[in-house]
Amino acid sequence: MRENSNHEEMVECHYQGSIIYVPVRTFIEVTMKMRLEKRRFVRYKEGAKHYSMSENKFRELADAAEAVHYFGKMVLVDTVKVDEFLLLC
Repeated sequence: MRENSNHEEMVECHYQGSIIYVPVRTFIEVTMKMRLEKRRFVRYKEGAKHYSMSENKFRELADAAEAVHYFGKMVLVDTVKVDEFLLLC
């Protein structure tokens, strides 16, 4: 048992050769969202709704995660890359 019980339990995650530790609650929330919403590519409006944030904040997040794909005038965001980026933050 841990000495200090106020720390959250952590999950060990391996990503591109690095090992990071993520709170269990965050890990479960992200994985469950992806299971419930099986769409890999979404538009800004759908992504903002899915991640419970404004469209502007979602655009910033998608850009930071390098998850934006342009197809002519249509923009799609790769939710897998966004989730991986969130796990690293």
